[in-house]
Amino acid sequence: MSKIDIFRPNLYNFKLDFEQFIHDKIIPQKKVEQSHDAIKKRRSANDIVCKHWLIGSCFRINCPYLHSYEFDHMPLCPTLKKFGSCNREVCVFSHSQSINSNKSRKECRSYKRGFCKYGN
Repeated sequence: MSKIDIFRPNLYNFKLDFEQFIHDKIIPQKKVEQSHDAIKKRRSANDIVCKHWLIGSCFRINCPYLHSYEFDHMPLCPTLKKFGSCNREVCVFSHSQSINSNKSRKECRSYKRGFCKYGN
């Protein structure tokens, strides 16, 4: 028997007394806590879809923005923002200034001081 085989779970088909408790109580509780966290995340002040997630480049572990296609919460169209109008026939971004108004968002303290590690 090699040294690695000693650490393999259930090598001798035995169970510990607390295994059933873990499967019955602790694991379901963690799933409930995670689902509550997801609900809180969806209801946060930043109810806007993550623009980095849309292009597949969001690597933040706890991103405060939505990571789902919710067309009511899409970020403001970059073309509309830059040029004042968007001529695309199919554009998934929001074209309503009221949804994406600066009043509804909190100003980033780090950006205000001069640099934010998350961008603009």
